[in-house]
Amino acid sequence: MVQLLTQDKLILYEEFICKSALSTPFHTTEWMNLTKETFGFKPIYLIETDSSHITGVLPLFSVKTLFNNKIVSLPLRDKGGAVCNSPEIEESLLDYAVEYTKSNRYSYMHIKTDNHEETRLLEKKGFIKKDEWPVSYIKLDSSFEETRKKFTDKRLSWSINKAEKNNLRFEDDSSSDGIEDFYSIFIKNRKRLGVPPYSRKLFQGIYKYFIQKGSAKLFFVSRDGIRLTAIIIFLFNKKAYDVYSASLADAFDYRANDFQMYSVIKWLCENGYEEYDLGADSPFQETLLNYKKKWGAQTKPLYFYYFLNRIKDISVRDSDHPSYKLLRKIWSYSPDFIFEKLGSSMIKYLA
Repeated sequence: MVQLLTQDKLILYEEFICKSALSTPFHTTEWMNLTKETFGFKPIYLIETDSSHITGVLPLFSVKTLFNNKIVSLPLRDKGGAVCNSPEIEESLLDYAVEYTKSNRYSYMHIKTDNHEETRLLEKKGFIKKDEWPVSYIKLDSSFEETRKKFTDKRLSWSINKAEKNNLRFEDDSSSDGIEDFYSIFIKNRKRLGVPPYSRKLFQGIYKYFIQKGSAKLFFVSRDGIRLTAIIIFLFNKKAYDVYSASLADAFDYRANDFQMYSVIKWLCENGYEEYDLGADSPFQETLLNYKKKWGAQTKPLYFYYFLNRIKDISVRDSDHPSYKLLRKIWSYSPDFIFEKLGSSMIKYLA
């Protein structure tokens, strides 16, 4: 039987998510609460239950934007889709989600998934694929030296040697003060790129729901007491996820970004993690994709599927498309106060 997730089923939900190899940190109730509190999106989490167990889940959010009302799995993240014990269970969840979309007169439903098996079922249910992005990930060995052999660019050794000669330091500061330092670097990084930033509230929520509980880490690379790069890594079921990272412009002079990637991979190997998910990127970000491949990353597709209800078609917006180059340039020159305040508000309506 398919039903909406209720308070009395939260423990069963978490137990199911923690046991499934398909689930991610973004399927957890912590991420549900964080998204609701930060952006105000309404969670519509579907569960399939038998007499006493949950056998499948489909996390969805109701998202109101400047353009329409939609249902998304999951907004502002590159992970989503169902986690189920069988295709039959997922089919029941999708049937419910489609009827919910229709009866509540949403414009459309958007599901992002890297599960190839799920795409067949989505197409069977009338979803159409509008785009796909490559997800980069590194398979980790228990031995860092074995993992290091997968690095494909010999110049990385030179880069790490230079970083060490520059007295760079890799440090864990998973504290509330660390979050403030992270956000300072994050804002400057996003402004340099001309991309609207998330609010400080999001990262304070990550600290509350993930870092404090040990399911995320905050790392920095510093030189002479000045923090040059920062990264938040989520940890879940022996997998690590590069969720948010940022760097100052000076970081490139000292090879701090390379040193951060090297140090994070080493830390993950030494702490028993089996895979490092580097996230999905626009196909237009060729430089970034090639950078990840140098570290031995493989890729798999992330599929963007849509069930169109009250609209006939949809255009997928990609801020990395060359047509947005001028807009990003203008945005990068906006005053700092406007950039932070207006930009963090805009994110919600562009979800």
